[in-house]
Amino acid sequence: MRYSDLTIMISSSNLQTACDILDMLDFGGMYIEDYSDLTECELVKQVGLVDEQLLSRDTQSSKIHVYLAEGSDIEECLLYIADRFADAGIDYEYSVSTVDEQDYSECWKKYYKPFRVGRNLVVVPEWEPYASEPGDIVLRINPGMAFGTGTHETTNMCLRLLQQYVAEGSSVLDVGCGSGILSIAALLYGAADVTAVDIDPNAVRIAEENAGLNSFDGRLTAVSGNILDRGSEADRAVQGRRFDIIVSNIVADVIISLCPHIYGLLAPDGVYIMSGIISGRFADVKAALRDSGFKILQTAEQKDWICICAGK
Repeated sequence: MRYSDLTIMISSSNLQTACDILDMLDFGGMYIEDYSDLTECELVKQVGLVDEQLLSRDTQSSKIHVYLAEGSDIEECLLYIADRFADAGIDYEYSVSTVDEQDYSECWKKYYKPFRVGRNLVVVPEWEPYASEPGDIVLRINPGMAFGTGTHETTNMCLRLLQQYVAEGSSVLDVGCGSGILSIAALLYGAADVTAVDIDPNAVRIAEENAGLNSFDGRLTAVSGNILDRGSEADRAVQGRRFDIIVSNIVADVIISLCPHIYGLLAPDGVYIMSGIISGRFADVKAALRDSGFKILQTAEQKDWICICAGK
């Protein structure tokens, strides 16, 4: 499969803001070329040796590579970027090329290493060796071109709240499952079954594969589609059900549109965990939750990202 590589060139001083904006897009993946702090790296300082090619890199500008699946509406993405970057006062240039999935997937793997989340969850890339310690809950994953490595603040907060709320035997709905990392974490925490939904068929395939990596074949049902589309496969997968836990790590606009429907799918004592909410949209999401009948139980924040846990 081929992907479009949308390369955005910006000033390094705008990198974090630009990444926060781009994280709200539904895309296959992203990686960053930024050498602004290369000479400040402790290893470089201590060893004093570094490739001459790296030292010659431009430290005042950065490149963000956004990978869009074949058939994605690039023009729509560019309009979104132009609008949001203009609001943030970010000047930029861009180019578009194509890349094979294999080229991309092999490139980023060397930067993705095992890491800990919360009390005892360890997220381990499929290709990385890991010697578990007593009490570790190990989640093996190969995100491929799907969103959800666990390193982003929004995913990290969802993983922590899932560990807090998932009980033995819980039923879970994951809306916008991406790589399936949240679904699999819920199963590791004790959930009986998970229904995982994503509008991207590629994400659904990857979520199923990752469930297999963790020996959860048959306990994760992954379907492609939009639960708001009546009669769709996704709609049929949730019809007539009430879930103990619903989790959505997507974007504020989608969370707002889903609120009334999610309320009807949540069990009376269930909790709705949601993230992908930039701090500037927090008030809008709170209003939508309130209007749909939800009560906010708790919130978490990392950098400019918000995670909300709500109940009935």
